[in-house]
Parts: sequence; C-alpha cells; structure tokens
Amino acid sequence: MDVLKKSRADQGRGKLLDPVREMVHSFLYSSKEVTADPVHIRSGMDTKRLMFIVLVALMPSILLGVYNIGFQNIKALGMPLNHFLAFLYGLRVFLPLLGVTLLVGGLWELLFAIINKREVTDGFLVTAVLFCLIVPPTLPMWQAALAITFGVVVGKELFGGAGKNILNPALVARLVITLFSPATMLGDRIWVYTDPQNSTFFSSLARSLFDAFTNATPSVHDAVSMATPLGLPSKDLGERIVQVLHSYDYSWIQCFLGTIPGSIGETSAFACLIGAIILLWKRVASWRTMIGCFFGGVMVSLLFYLLPNKAPAAMESIPPHFHMVFGGFTFGMVFMATDPVTSPFGARAKLIYGLLIGALAMAIRIKSPFYPEGMMFAILLMNCTVPLFNHISKKSLIRRREQARSKSFQ
Repeated sequence: MDVLKKSRADQGRGKLLDPVREMVHSFLYSSKEVTADPVHIRSGMDTKRLMFIVLVALMPSILLGVYNIGFQNIKALGMPLNHFLAFLYGLRVFLPLLGVTLLVGGLWELLFAIINKREVTDGFLVTAVLFCLIVPPTLPMWQAALAITFGVVVGKELFGGAGKNILNPALVARLVITLFSPATMLGDRIWVYTDPQNSTFFSSLARSLFDAFTNATPSVHDAVSMATPLGLPSKDLGERIVQVLHSYDYSWIQCFLGTIPGSIGETSAFACLIGAIILLWKRVASWRTMIGCFFGGVMVSLLFYLLPNKAPAAMESIPPHFHMVFGGFTFGMVFMATDPVTSPFGARAKLIYGLLIGALAMAIRIKSPFYPEGMMFAILLMNCTVPLFNHISKKSLIRRREQARSKSFQ
C-alpha cells in the first residue's frame, strides 16, 4: 500500500482518489509517524482508537437489539421461541439497514473528502451504526438513505466536517424521519418487521444468510401490531398505567433487559450500561454528563409523579424508575449526550449540560402528546447551547488564572 501510494504521488496520477487510498490505509495500518519536537503531549488515544472503543461499547446494544427484533416477531406470530432463529432473523433485518446506511453515507463522505481534498474521517462508521440503532426495524430503505444523507451533509459537512459540527449527525438524520414521516417513528405497528419484497443487494444477502441456516422462513403477517411502552399512556385505558404495563408483559426487568418493542438498539438499558462501563473505563465518555443526565431525568419525572390530580393512565403516573428504562433515554445518556464533539469541554459545564438534557427530555416526554420520546429533541436543543457553555468555561478559566497569577506576585 505504501509503495502504491508513493508511486501514484510521484507520477501525479489519481489525485482524486487520494482520499480513498488514505481511508483504506488508515483502516488497515497504524501510522509510524511520531512527533519529533522535544515538548509535546504524549497520548495513545487517536481518532481511530477512540472510534474503535465506541464500536466495542456499542456491541452489546447491537447484539441484544438484533436478537430482540427476531424475538418480538416470533412472539407476535405465536411461534415457538428459538434463540438462534431469532438472532438470525434479526440479522436479516439489521444487515440491509446497516448496508444501505454505510453505502449512501460513505459515498457522501467520500465526495466531500474529494472536494475538500482531505481524508475520509473514521467517525462516519460510528455515525452509521448509531443511526441504525435509534430507528425502528421497519424503516424503509429509501427513508434511511434520505435521512443519512441529510445527517451527513447538513448535520456535519456544511459545518466544515468532522470535529466542527455542533449537532450530532445521527440525531439529525433521525430528526428528518420524525418530522417528515412521523408515522414511521410514532406508529403502533412500527416495531414489527413486515418483509417488503424488495430486491436490494443487502436484503438479498441477508435473506440468503437467513435461509441458509433455517429450513423455512417464518411467515410475517402485515396485520400484526404491537404497542410500545411509551405509546400506552396515550390510550384511554381506564386503569393505572403500571398495571397496564404488566398486562402487556412490560415489567421493569423486561424493560431493563430489552425484551420489549422499541428501536433496534435503544430497548436494552442493560446493554447500554455495559457500554457505559467500557466508555468510562477507557475515559472516552464523561461520567459528569451521564450522572447529570440521570439525575435531571429522575428529578423531573419524580416531580410530575408526585403531582396530585393526575389521570391514572397519564404519562405523569409512570414512576421514575420506569422512565429510566423506557425509550431511548439510557442510550441517549450513554452514547449521544457524551459525544465529545457536540458536548462542552468544561467539567462543571458537562455536569450542567447533562442535567439539562435529562430534565428537558423528561419534560418533553411527559407533557408532549405527540412526541413521547423527548431524548432526541433534548440533546439537539442542548447541542445548540454548547458554544455558550464553552465561552463561559473559557472566560472562567482565564479569570481563575489571572487571579492565581496576581496572588503569586503579591
């Protein structure tokens, strides 16, 4: 690869394909270049290593999310549970979505890299995986392609590329689907996979993989529907919401483990907590943001829960410990709110930033009848305040240093 790269550079050919060669070289090899100056920061954490750690932390959510797709469909169809079959069925759904997202988003990344004459960043792979984990398994492929296009182009490239964006690209992509096709994200049938008769390469590959390990493909009926936990309070149930949750077989432990209808990677708070341990152990994510987000959500949900004269099946009647394992709250707290690019750099700012995200997410979830999942809006709104947080943190740091310097001269 090095010889090919050098010969092409010497001949002056293939300059437009330099980002492609750099991308392949960066993915397959580690750089041998080191800083030659005597004074510099020594760290083993580069962009590639950071993104690899995030992907490792996402693996529990991916595996449990893929399994849950098959589990929910087998359960809805009344078929005998087969764990291996459920996992393969989930792969049949997840792989086409991931393939389309990587292909379309990767082409946009490559196009902007060629135009701006820079390398393809390593962060796109994480963006693509995050997007696939925060959408329902029934998302049409054309909507996935359109959403990731908007997320990459508008959410990142128009700000100058990786490291300069103020909004999380994966959440921007999800926002497009929520605003322009709310039935796709908010309907009561979106969590059951209906097999569209498409002939895309990724769908055919996943179907072949599934059929190779099973004797028969389970029939999927388009009429099957399942209510999500966040969709239950909007119904006229006439009894306490906790009793209704148990009647739907949505106990707290099941919501914690992730065996409930929901987005692919958001249902399992248990998997998210495993990812949080990995991120905190490797010092990739901020514990202050996570703690702040958790306490912000608990305080606001507890406040509404203690209010008198509320309907027995209203969102306010859900206890705080259920709110923590519903929807994408835990996933957003661990993987989205802690994004190092779109979160503030100050220690106290991170704590306040997380606290406001958790509080705002619960306020939107409880009081908005149309958007019961408020985590996405809360994070995107708080992303817009990060420049203000950084400005205040910088001024505070300068002021403390001036005070320390003045004391040293006294």
